[in-house]
Amino acid sequence: MERIKRFFGQAKWYEWLYMSLFICTIIVLSCLFKAGALVIFNSLFGILSVFFLAKGKMIGNVLGVVQSVLYIVISYFNAFYGEVLLCCCIYIPINIASIISWARNLNEKDKIVIINKSLGWVEWVVSILSAVVISIGIYFLLDYFNTANLLVSTLSVFSSLMAGHLVIRRSEYNFAFYILNNIVCICLWLYVILQNNKVGYITTIVQYCMFLILNILGVINWAKIKKSQEIKNPILENKGEKIILDNE
Repeated sequence: MERIKRFFGQAKWYEWLYMSLFICTIIVLSCLFKAGALVIFNSLFGILSVFFLAKGKMIGNVLGVVQSVLYIVISYFNAFYGEVLLCCCIYIPINIASIISWARNLNEKDKIVIINKSLGWVEWVVSILSAVVISIGIYFLLDYFNTANLLVSTLSVFSSLMAGHLVIRRSEYNFAFYILNNIVCICLWLYVILQNNKVGYITTIVQYCMFLILNILGVINWAKIKKSQEIKNPILENKGEKIILDNE
């Protein structure tokens, strides 16, 4: 019980405020546009996942697995096979790999992930080229399955691959690619509403707008975490204490 109180006590008052506002907005819009239960829970789990990731909490990856499963079902019934493939082959494995990576690299005091500073230019080049090659391959696969909005879905694959790799590597730059992915997904689901008149999916667009805000806040928050860790680490070293920044 004490650990639970400490966990929730780490959130600032303004974080409680905007998260309550986000959740209430999703529920109100869902009732107003008669969205299904899957859409509602997908949005709620997604918002909580991104919120905790922005705070460097491993539970964000756990919630991401749950949200991905719900998103698979929603995407399948809208013929977004690219999104289904993305979740099955990228999102869920990335979240699982991230759980393992983050579990090995948590600050003992507050259980916040230790940000990795060791990414070099070689890793960047290899990861970008790999993401491009995989995305091109998936493009033709999605084309075979007559996926709606093929180019947009492929761009979503690329941005997710890059973001996922950087999450596993605990790099703050993951948020830049997640922001790109949020913009892509907003366009994707806006198409569903305009072309098929499925107004219930307005909640999904609002969800990705909230993801966009939370990922921008994540950039700011991880910059603070990184600065704090850079200040504390030399102090530990001066005391003769050993600290492992990246034990992968």
